[in-house]
Amino acid sequence: MSEPEPESPIRIQRSEEREGSTRFSPEDALSLFTQSLDLTLRKHKEELFKEIDTRIGAKEAESVPPVKQTPKFRYDGNEKQFNFNGERLTELEKTLKLIEKDSPALAIQYLEKSIKALKERNKLLRIADKYGWDVVDEYIDDPITEGTDDATKLRQADYRAKAKRRDKVRTRPAPYIPEPESPQVPQDEPFRKTSSASTREVSRNYKYPAAQGSQTRTGPRTGIYNQNEYFTSSPPTDRCYYCNGEGHWAYHCPKRRRFQPAETSGSSGAKCLPFGLSTAGHVFSKVLRPLVKHWRSQGYRMIIYLDDGWGIESSFEDCVKLSKVVKHDLLSAGFFLNHEKSIWDPTKVLTWLGFRWHLDTFNLEIPEDKIERFKATIDDIFSNINNVTARQLARVTGKIISFIPSFGNICRIMSRNMLILIAASDYWDFHIQLTDEAIFELNFWKNNCTSLPRKSLLPVSFLPDRIVFTDASGFACAGFAVQTSNKIVHKMWTPDEAKKSSTYRELSAFRFKHSHWESLKHFSNPDLKALTVSLCSVVTASKSENTLKKYKGYFKRFKYWCLKYNLPFLPTTVCTVALYLNYLIQSGVSTAVLNAAYYSIKWEHDLNLYDSILNDKLLDMVLEGGIRLLSKPLKRKEPITPTILKNIIAKIDKNDNLSGLRICAMMLIGFPGFFRYDELAHIRSFDLTFNDSHLQINIKKNFLPFFGDPETMIYMTRVVTIYFY
Repeated sequence: MSEPEPESPIRIQRSEEREGSTRFSPEDALSLFTQSLDLTLRKHKEELFKEIDTRIGAKEAESVPPVKQTPKFRYDGNEKQFNFNGERLTELEKTLKLIEKDSPALAIQYLEKSIKALKERNKLLRIADKYGWDVVDEYIDDPITEGTDDATKLRQADYRAKAKRRDKVRTRPAPYIPEPESPQVPQDEPFRKTSSASTREVSRNYKYPAAQGSQTRTGPRTGIYNQNEYFTSSPPTDRCYYCNGEGHWAYHCPKRRRFQPAETSGSSGAKCLPFGLSTAGHVFSKVLRPLVKHWRSQGYRMIIYLDDGWGIESSFEDCVKLSKVVKHDLLSAGFFLNHEKSIWDPTKVLTWLGFRWHLDTFNLEIPEDKIERFKATIDDIFSNINNVTARQLARVTGKIISFIPSFGNICRIMSRNMLILIAASDYWDFHIQLTDEAIFELNFWKNNCTSLPRKSLLPVSFLPDRIVFTDASGFACAGFAVQTSNKIVHKMWTPDEAKKSSTYRELSAFRFKHSHWESLKHFSNPDLKALTVSLCSVVTASKSENTLKKYKGYFKRFKYWCLKYNLPFLPTTVCTVALYLNYLIQSGVSTAVLNAAYYSIKWEHDLNLYDSILNDKLLDMVLEGGIRLLSKPLKRKEPITPTILKNIIAKIDKNDNLSGLRICAMMLIGFPGFFRYDELAHIRSFDLTFNDSHLQINIKKNFLPFFGDPETMIYMTRVVTIYFY
């Protein structure tokens, strides 16, 4: 940056004259004129020298011999990098010569040009590392997007490069074989007949040919490949990576291809299962949905999975009627029925989806052939236990997991160690060293897969282990449990309980029969009986009197709210408590009220020996959410600043009284010492020690850590030093 030009003396003189200053003498005027002339001549001299340096530098730069071009490179990237390096070397050589000729301005220009080119090159390298060099070429040769930002330009270049890659890949994978023109279809024929080209017979043992890499086409293409030459080309001699055989590749491996072309006479076709195709199951289900909808609209209970289904009725006659209706509708819809697999007579045991359904016992059994195959798989592992792969072990665990509808959760529990070994494998053919736990699980399934209890589909009614009979009158209650001994209990009503209804007394008798208070009535010893009488007061003493009053009031509010909506309050339900807490939250009560309402309900249920429903996770989440919503942010007091202290002292100094001076002293001591009010109020005269440079304050505290024992009282002293400035 050039220095600012000094102001001309003539301008200074004129400005001073305008400001009313005194006039200069002729000698002063001459000296000012001389100075102004020298300044102008010096400026023109510098401009002339700069122009001369520029012209000389340009001529010298033109005289620098160009870099000799090397022969063509094998790769375009190497040639571009060589040319780029040559340009930078040329610029650096020009810079050195310009510096020797004392032309710094032009040398700086060449250096800036080289720096800019290197930065641009580094930018292209980063783009090539992420997107590829074809994107860089499109990014550089981009006349359309000139003036746009780099991001838009880069996206457009990436899109064009990907399009060119796709165009390169879009080549015909196989030679084109034209079909002969099909004859015109007569009007009386509804369908077109197959052409001769499409009905050619293909042998089942035919191996698909592959193009040989050594054969290349050098001349122009004169026509299509001969169909006979294409189909009679020599098979590949490489080894198949799928079956390790020779004469074919893995893509055309017969063991890998599930569907082989079939020999047909007069038409083409393939022998394969319909559900081997990916979309066949979806299409078949959609085709059968109208039939299922029709049957269910008539009240028939039908279920169909793909092409297999069954119906259920409550009686034998209704089931026969359902069987006839389904059979008639399927035939009317154009389906061919498999009479060998179909069961049209009513039965209570049938096999469906790999399980044997027992409708008399409502459970699922695994067919015997499936069990035998499962045991054979385990035997294969034990026969070669030191060479077990993850694939073989996964076959066993997969079958175990498929048994869950029949056996239940035992399938997951007794296969964990095997699943851990499979998850720790690197690949499917990884050899696994079976642990003792995994071997134990294999033996468990081999020995117990036929004797494990089956999972029930529907709950079966059964007699309870204990039947309780209770009764209550206006004065007392009693109960008796069947199949138990010495389980007869009795209790006298309190005056408040005697006023309740008979239903309340019946339920109270049942609750008393199965509560903790039941065992307290069996003590015949007078001393123990006296202890049981006072136990109730001990339980209520677990809370303070004020807490019990608070719980009683809040539970009374909960009771009135439940009576308003005809909801149970003692014992209550989880949904009732959740709705009540939400009612309090929407009312905008404080968090203290919300907690008190929650714990009052819990206390009443615990006191009356009901199972505490307040431990439910839903209520915990409702309480935490209410506390979070009802909580208000704390408004902290602003700290005292020295300005506030000065204003307080200035105001108190006007009143000449001892109390004002005491307040000033407490504030001046408490501000630098970070004292609390109780610490300031208990400072005594002998706690203060005045020195020349500071004030020392001793604060003594005592507390009883172990239940108020005077012998364990601990004294602590904090020393605060305040320095004078």
